[in-house]
Amino acid sequence: MTALWTEVCLTFPALDALREAYEVFPVVDAVGGTSPEAHRAGLERIVQAGTTDRLGIHGMRTATRLASRWAETSAKALATLSTAAASMQSRNLRRTLAR
Repeated sequence: MTALWTEVCLTFPALDALREAYEVFPVVDAVGGTSPEAHRAGLERIVQAGTTDRLGIHGMRTATRLASRWAETSAKALATLSTAAASMQSRNLRRTLAR
């Protein structure tokens, strides 16, 4: 799981997911806080609540895990979704910068 701001956009959905009995893997190099302290506090909050990986998952590890299971339907679906999301974020960024 990743988000824009650790202390809000990651923390609250992660806590909700944990409450619903999902495993939560924070991708720590794909999220940031409004300050280093806020980032650390957000990560500590979800770690204390029970996220799966104490140190979080880094982007390369995430890609490696997906690649190792590439034949799985879920991995292909996730790759399609990720590509679509990245494309949409790129378009939104270009629009924002053009203003």
